[in-house]
Amino acid sequence: MKYSAEDRDNIPPVRGSEEELYQKGKKISSDNDTEKAKNDTVKDKEAGTDSDKSSEDNEPLEDNLENYTKNIFVKLKNEREQIKKRTKNMSSSERFKYIFYYYKWTIFFTFLGILFIAYVISLIYENTRPVGFSYAIVNSYDISNDTNTQIVDDFLKEYGLDKGYKVDSLKDVTLNKQALESGSDEATTYKYMSFSTYCDNDYFDIVFTDLDGLKICAFNGQAHPTEEIISADNMAKCSDRLVTVLGKDGRDAVYGIDVSDIPAIAAMNLRYKKVYLCFPGDSERNITTANNFLTYLLSLQ
Repeated sequence: MKYSAEDRDNIPPVRGSEEELYQKGKKISSDNDTEKAKNDTVKDKEAGTDSDKSSEDNEPLEDNLENYTKNIFVKLKNEREQIKKRTKNMSSSERFKYIFYYYKWTIFFTFLGILFIAYVISLIYENTRPVGFSYAIVNSYDISNDTNTQIVDDFLKEYGLDKGYKVDSLKDVTLNKQALESGSDEATTYKYMSFSTYCDNDYFDIVFTDLDGLKICAFNGQAHPTEEIISADNMAKCSDRLVTVLGKDGRDAVYGIDVSDIPAIAAMNLRYKKVYLCFPGDSERNITTANNFLTYLLSLQ
């Protein structure tokens, strides 16, 4: 049968086709919902597994350490029993050779570990001890082992600072104007820079120096006027020993104390006969130590 264009426009829609499409769409939607539910279930299981793992990982640290320690002791105990069985019928020398042969690397590395731990402990102890005395020796050129610092040891012992305290020192510091201006000696330059830094940070209690070193320390601000550090009582006792030089502010002031005639100072074997003390640090500890040291020195004359 043939239809005209007008008839075709008036043909009603085929409801069966739409119904089929609807059913197909419904099925697809249902399949998608089912797949989504499966995925959600899998995610929930995975989340539960992760939660279980997390709870296992979050066991108390003490329990883990305790178990680990127990395992180590069990292994060591088993190892000892095995060694006893293997060496039961051996003589002492054979037993020693056997243990050394099979466990030499264990023994070696254990020994190294003990040495390393001992070194670290000693290093920590050395660096954490309070400072008992800190000093520098200036312009004693080519200072060597014959320099006698017994006066320092005696002072520390007198004031109970010989145990539990450390002594810091910087020796062979050059404060010679000509050498500093030339800058030819790198070691001299380095020590001078270190000395300056230490003086700025109240590192030294006392500086042993000749007159040239005293003048440079005063002029560069590396020493404080004596009256700022030394007590009035000690200043009075040293009235005939005070040395006046030009300071950083351009004015003359007392910056040093002449201790050349004290036998313990002469015994230090410095490279000059005239020995002076000056005082770079002005912290409470610096002031107390400087006054105690000067008091001790004056008691020896």
